[in-house]
Amino acid sequence: MRRTHLLLLVGVAALSVAIFGFNLKLYKLNRQIKSQRDSLIRQELSTSAPAPGWVMPVIHGKKMDGKDPELDFQGSAEKMTIMLFDSVNCPACDQNWTFWDRLLSDEDITSRLVAVSNGPVSWAYIHQHPLISTNHMVVTELDPSIAKQMRMQAAPQTIYLEHGTVKKVWFGLLSDAEVKEIRNQMKMDD
Repeated sequence: MRRTHLLLLVGVAALSVAIFGFNLKLYKLNRQIKSQRDSLIRQELSTSAPAPGWVMPVIHGKKMDGKDPELDFQGSAEKMTIMLFDSVNCPACDQNWTFWDRLLSDEDITSRLVAVSNGPVSWAYIHQHPLISTNHMVVTELDPSIAKQMRMQAAPQTIYLEHGTVKKVWFGLLSDAEVKEIRNQMKMDD
């Protein structure tokens, strides 16, 4: 009986070591896959957004009022522009709007804000974010050829421009540190 218990105990211990080894291998494989995934995401984003140093072209699009706005970032009187690039069916964009709405209502902001969507936008969507339709330029449907030229394929993006030149691009859901950095950029005096 005692020998059976000892064999059973040794068997359980061996099985535990085997399971631990298997879990360790899975953990290492998971880290390797995540690292490769993150590298691929960074690589994809670098080709899906304007890069620092790029000069923004004149943007043509459609507004909710039916007008076709033209945004000339280089010829603008405003030195600094923050472009909010979103997509209507993008969960991370919806989460960024919480921050973007606060930016739009901040009276200390000295730079121009422009909201750009990569597809048609409904009035209901605009009414969820009323400040963008009343106080700031909104392009509700970016011309696809301009979107391709600008490499604006991944949403959301928050893009900081000086005299039409891209200085910084923040991809995806904004972290607290990125939010603070953007607010500091936007409050700089000319």
